[in-house]
Amino acid sequence: MNDLIKDIFLSLLGRVFLFIRYRNVQKVQKVLADESEDSYAQAGMILILWIIGLILLFGVGAMLMMTFYTILHHSLHLI
Repeated sequence: MNDLIKDIFLSLLGRVFLFIRYRNVQKVQKVLADESEDSYAQAGMILILWIIGLILLFGVGAMLMMTFYTILHHSLHLI
């Protein structure tokens, strides 16, 4: 049952994402065949992993910026 719900959610997400991104049925079918193994669920999973990657990238970037700011801020106060 959980797999069915997951597949329905991912298929819906993948379908909406591809139609919003390409807005052309023929282009969606071509991209679906080339990149997502003819599976809207696979396209939905790719979207979710892409979003998670962006969140992690921005999170790591923000932590690095805060670290450098803290080091710079403390080093300026020591002078």
